[in-house]
Amino acid sequence: IGVYIKTIDNFSAAEKAGLKIGDVIIEANGAKITTMDELNNIKNKHKVGDKLTLKINRDGKEKEITLTLQEQ
Repeated sequence: IGVYIKTIDNFSAAEKAGLKIGDVIIEANGAKITTMDELNNIKNKHKVGDKLTLKINRDGKEKEITLTLQEQ
Protein backbone atom coordinates (compact mmCIF):
# COMPACT_ATOMS: atom_id res chain seq x y z
CA ILE A 1 0.00 0.00 0.00
CA GLY A 2 1.15 3.52 -0.74
CA VAL A 3 0.24 6.56 -2.81
CA TYR A 4 -0.73 5.66 -6.39
CA ILE A 5 0.32 8.19 -9.04
CA LYS A 6 -2.69 8.96 -11.24
CA THR A 7 -1.47 12.14 -12.94
CA ILE A 8 1.81 13.97 -13.43
CA ASP A 9 1.92 17.62 -14.45
CA ASN A 10 4.24 18.63 -17.27
CA PHE A 11 7.48 20.20 -16.04
CA SER A 12 6.69 19.21 -12.42
CA ALA A 13 9.24 17.96 -9.90
CA ALA A 14 7.66 14.51 -10.23
CA GLU A 15 8.12 14.47 -14.00
CA LYS A 16 11.71 15.74 -13.73
CA ALA A 17 12.50 13.02 -11.15
CA GLY A 18 11.20 10.32 -13.49
CA LEU A 19 7.99 9.35 -11.70
CA LYS A 20 5.42 7.74 -13.99
CA ILE A 21 1.66 7.28 -13.90
CA GLY A 22 1.04 3.95 -12.19
CA ASP A 23 3.98 4.23 -9.79
CA VAL A 24 3.18 3.73 -6.12
CA ILE A 25 5.13 5.80 -3.58
CA ILE A 26 5.78 3.57 -0.56
CA GLU A 27 8.42 5.60 1.33
CA ALA A 28 9.60 9.19 1.52
CA ASN A 29 12.93 9.93 3.23
CA GLY A 30 12.75 6.51 4.91
CA ALA A 31 9.22 6.91 6.32
CA LYS A 32 6.51 4.48 5.17
CA ILE A 33 3.78 6.20 3.17
CA THR A 34 0.22 4.92 3.04
CA THR A 35 -1.74 8.13 2.37
CA MET A 36 -1.36 11.39 0.49
CA ASP A 37 -1.62 13.23 3.83
CA GLU A 38 1.48 11.40 5.10
CA LEU A 39 3.38 12.30 1.94
CA ASN A 40 2.28 15.95 2.19
CA ASN A 41 3.32 16.11 5.87
CA ILE A 42 6.85 15.03 4.93
CA LYS A 43 6.96 17.35 1.92
CA ASN A 44 5.72 20.32 3.97
CA LYS A 45 8.64 19.97 6.40
CA HIS A 46 11.00 20.85 3.53
CA LYS A 47 11.50 23.89 1.35
CA VAL A 48 11.94 24.53 -2.36
CA GLY A 49 15.27 23.10 -3.50
CA ASP A 50 15.35 20.34 -0.86
CA LYS A 51 15.62 16.76 -2.07
CA LEU A 52 13.27 13.93 -1.11
CA THR A 53 14.26 10.30 -1.56
CA LEU A 54 11.22 8.32 -2.62
CA LYS A 55 10.96 4.56 -2.70
CA ILE A 56 8.44 3.53 -5.32
CA ASN A 57 6.95 0.34 -6.62
CA ARG A 58 6.89 0.21 -10.42
CA ASP A 59 5.61 -2.92 -12.13
CA GLY A 60 6.24 -4.98 -8.99
CA LYS A 61 9.82 -3.77 -8.54
CA GLU A 62 11.05 -1.33 -5.89
CA LYS A 63 13.12 1.63 -7.06
CA GLU A 64 14.53 4.76 -5.40
CA ILE A 65 14.03 8.16 -6.98
CA THR A 66 15.37 11.50 -5.79
CA LEU A 67 12.99 14.41 -6.26
CA THR A 68 13.98 18.08 -5.88
CA LEU A 69 11.14 20.21 -4.50
CA GLN A 70 10.14 23.20 -6.62
CA GLU A 71 7.54 25.96 -6.50
CA GLN A 72 4.06 24.71 -7.29
